[in-house]
Amino acid sequence: MRSKRHPYLGAENIIWLPGMKTEDVEEAGWSDDTDTHIDTIVRFVNPDTIVYSWVDSPYDRTYPMLKKNYEALKEVVLASGKRPNLVPLPIPEHGYYSTSRVGVGGGVMEFNHIRTDASYTNFLISNGVVLVPTYGNVNDERAIKTLQEIAQIKRRGKMDWGSLIFLFI
Repeated sequence: MRSKRHPYLGAENIIWLPGMKTEDVEEAGWSDDTDTHIDTIVRFVNPDTIVYSWVDSPYDRTYPMLKKNYEALKEVVLASGKRPNLVPLPIPEHGYYSTSRVGVGGGVMEFNHIRTDASYTNFLISNGVVLVPTYGNVNDERAIKTLQEIAQIKRRGKMDWGSLIFLFI
């Protein structure tokens, strides 16, 4: 299946990660109806560097899923034949809680507090600035500094993701 997709995507190499299954949302503490969006888990910063969502505590509910993805990333060989530089990026400490629960297909199932797949890997590098989603969390500044250093960008901006999200609901 992988080899059939390469010509259509113009890709020399495809990196597959385990992610999670939708039915494991409650156990993983990661609210997502798509078996995890890739941009909440990993992102390329440049052709050789991948940042990946990470939590240090093995007691955090997201740890097993993030650990499986990290283990898979350690085995990656880029199209250049080199292994990527892997840089951990924290997730918001203690999670980010939404007031609604999105179900399969994106429909709101109920209004409740559930840990969402809030992540700093959903950033944008453009025109010499790195824009990083922020959540009013203790890890906001750490994530911004990490991305700023590895992207070698002097300017930076924050986007209050919690407020921004509600503009589109």
